Amino acid sequence: MHADSVEYKTSTIMPLAPISMPGYAATAIVTHRNGKREAFGILGYFASESAACMFAVEYAKAHIDGRRHPRPPFSLR
Repeated sequence: MHADSVEYKTSTIMPLAPISMPGYAATAIVTHRNGKREAFGILGYFASESAACMFAVEYAKAHIDGRRHPRPPFSLR
């Protein structure tokens, strides 16, 4: 599943949260203004789709800003 895309600065973030063992896998695709796309692998596992999508958006924002990437608060593994 995925949530609605998020416009951030000059990029579009599409969070994705497919159901996976052991929960929802957080990932995202970032499309930059110039059309370049970046896809992130599994960033962590979460108990809900919404938590996974929220984390994926925060991770992508940190990446766009050049900040340290957040770590998932816990692991379901």
